[in-house]
Amino acid sequence: MCVFFMGLLPTGAYAERIVVVNFSTATLTVTDGAQTVMQTAVVLPRGNYYPVPVQGTVTRSEMGPKWTPTANMHRDKPRYYKQSYKGYEKGNAMGHCKISINFDIAHKILPYVRIHGNAKEKDLGLRRSRSCIRIPNNLCQELVDATAGHQNVRVHFIH
Repeated sequence: MCVFFMGLLPTGAYAERIVVVNFSTATLTVTDGAQTVMQTAVVLPRGNYYPVPVQGTVTRSEMGPKWTPTANMHRDKPRYYKQSYKGYEKGNAMGHCKISINFDIAHKILPYVRIHGNAKEKDLGLRRSRSCIRIPNNLCQELVDATAGHQNVRVHFIH
């Protein structure tokens, strides 16, 4: 996995913070104007849930998110999941962070998506998740720092 950190740069008057998830290369890149803030390999969804290319806006960035398994998960694997998980708790599928994104278009199946932690090293670059984009837990703080506190962080899913 190749990760580049060029340091967080202050957002200038003309800079725009952008997160790009490239489905062809299975990478996530955060830029601020012309500067690359971070780049990492990601785990992509197994299915084609998103009408790529699609754009959206980050609505929330958080470290240590809580997670509640869906009713379908409990039905499919009775007694496997707890009712809910605290931040950083073993079994929390969100891992160490969660970035919530609302799409600009009305989408029947997924009106929003999450980029979250918990990516396994062996899965980076592959299509293994149900619908979210996963990053390694050790990069969560950098992603939250790159998106939290910045107004109108745009997200682009591209091929």
